Amino acid sequence: MAFNIPQPRLSRRLSIVLYSLLAVVVLCVGAMAAGIIFLQSDYLRQKLSTAGSSRLGRELTIAGPLDVNWNWGGTRVTAQQVRISNAPGLKEENMLEIETLDFTFKPWKLLFGRLELPTVGMEAPKLVLEKSADGSKNWDFPELSSGNVAASTALPKERGDFPIIGTIVITNGNLIYRDAEKKLDVDLKLDSLSGAGTGNDKDDQFSLSGDGTLSGKEFKIDATGGSLLALRDTGRDYPLAANIVMGQTSVKMDGTFNDPLKMQGVDANLSVKGENLADLFYLTSIPLPPSPAYELSGKLVKTGDVWRFDIPNASVGNSDLAANGTYDVGRERGFLKMDIASKQLHMDDMGGFVGLKPKGKETVAPSDRLFPDVKLDLSRMRKSDLDVTLKADKLVAPGLPFQSMDARFLLDNGLLKIEPINAAIASGTMTGHLYLDGREDMPKLDADLLLRRLSMKEFFTSEKFKDLSSGRFGGRFMINGSGRSLAEVLGTADGRISVMMAGGQVSLMLVEAAGLDIAEFSARLLGEDKTTRVRCGIGDFTVTNGMLRSDIFVFDTVDTNIEGDADINLRNETIEARLEAHPKDASPLVARTPLTLSGPLKKPRVGIEPSGLAARAGGAAVLALLNPLAAIIPFIEMGGGEDSDCRGLIQEVRGKYNGNLPGPAASEAPAKAAD
Repeated sequence: MAFNIPQPRLSRRLSIVLYSLLAVVVLCVGAMAAGIIFLQSDYLRQKLSTAGSSRLGRELTIAGPLDVNWNWGGTRVTAQQVRISNAPGLKEENMLEIETLDFTFKPWKLLFGRLELPTVGMEAPKLVLEKSADGSKNWDFPELSSGNVAASTALPKERGDFPIIGTIVITNGNLIYRDAEKKLDVDLKLDSLSGAGTGNDKDDQFSLSGDGTLSGKEFKIDATGGSLLALRDTGRDYPLAANIVMGQTSVKMDGTFNDPLKMQGVDANLSVKGENLADLFYLTSIPLPPSPAYELSGKLVKTGDVWRFDIPNASVGNSDLAANGTYDVGRERGFLKMDIASKQLHMDDMGGFVGLKPKGKETVAPSDRLFPDVKLDLSRMRKSDLDVTLKADKLVAPGLPFQSMDARFLLDNGLLKIEPINAAIASGTMTGHLYLDGREDMPKLDADLLLRRLSMKEFFTSEKFKDLSSGRFGGRFMINGSGRSLAEVLGTADGRISVMMAGGQVSLMLVEAAGLDIAEFSARLLGEDKTTRVRCGIGDFTVTNGMLRSDIFVFDTVDTNIEGDADINLRNETIEARLEAHPKDASPLVARTPLTLSGPLKKPRVGIEPSGLAARAGGAAVLALLNPLAAIIPFIEMGGGEDSDCRGLIQEVRGKYNGNLPGPAASEAPAKAAD
């Protein structure tokens, strides 16, 4: 739910685009200017390349003509085909290529270690910024010392030390930024970059525009800032506004920076909208889930290494959200602390958390499988740490009676803990925890969820059942498994799943249909139904390597006792179950044969055990030879079904959890004994 934190990484990368471009340009210009003033000879170009290479620690070459118009008050230099080589081991041969470099500088200022550039112009520059997987950056120049002219001017430590630039114009530029660790690849064509420093803010506005790709997605940027003179003016905040489009994601930022070089004192308004939250990972490095269309806006400030944000209005699909918190970029992975509140949260919008297809989006291909098999991206989980609380006043989950949720998400170097979980469901509660350990290559899941006093009636919302079912039930789900998707985790799961009910009532249609009671079921077909009291219902399953096997499967009412056994294969998503109903009173026209359930979990087949039905049908055929009226005798059930030992069975299940399993709510006499 870190949906509202694109700001810190976005601003940082925007600053890399703007200031690294300026810094490397000035670095090149500074090295050349220093060489020109100290190397006055006929073979200036060769000597300048040698001197510049020595100062940079990289090869500096000028393959084309070099023209110098000397003037002590302002010397103009025009150089063709300027190149600075890349760091060793990187893909691109050169870090910087400039077809035409045209600049003026004041030579006498260099004698005092200051670089003043009245004009800078570049035609078709190409700048490649690369960060390797080990963290090394090709824009680090170890050979530069703090006393070097180029280093002190191009890489200022303070805002006031930034070089004095009058006017800068860059056309037909190309900026490439690669980050192997974050798997980022930006290829930006600069339509124009211009700025001035005459002191007239209206005319001197710094601007940049371009388009290209970011990790394969369409990328466009338009940015404007204060004048170049304002950039080094420590007496006032520096204004910066940017519009960024990445595929279907749009980001707008407008604010001020107290120190733009250090990204300090930020005070900005931010708005972001797009079709999928997961796409923001390329801008933020925050692992976000797939989602429907979203939109957010709010306030962003920064003090030291901590960004603070307030997003009062946001939407994801049909869900409303509000969030506030901090993001600390001073830590190794960054740390997000956030509180999220929602008046109405739709589970369809949050399905991406568990690999489900968010409503209205084709983020997951259609499948016949019941459990999502979307692979977890562990690299994303390890990028940032977080502590997020989520509180939804109303939780909307189609087909499930969820009502509200309050949960805390803790992510620490790939270990995600969702604890505590407090959800209101069916007028009862669901509490517990979910742990997902992504620190190893094979993630592990540990889940322990406790259900208390869930209303059975709220699971049967159809008009024909709403007044015919009541009572409450509870249970516990304790499983652990490993895998890269929810399907893989369940396919390897071990643990126990138990559900228990006592008291209340249930529609006889449900009970009698399970026993194929023709008399009772026919009455339902004629529009008449009644209810029967429930003594207890118990389903207790052992889970071993993805296989659920029923230890106890009983549903006991005052009319019928249904017993059975079931095997559920979570790996193959199949079920093999057998249910047998034993009526407690005589009932005519009943085919009391076991009911079977088999096949895929998503579409199981309901059938009748052939052997039992064949035996009864055979007996009826023999009797029919003697007397046609006697043919109905095999289908008359004389009753005799016995009550289950509800109390003993419930205590048996509770003992498997060391007693830490809620007893079902009791309202009837047999049920009270069971509890």
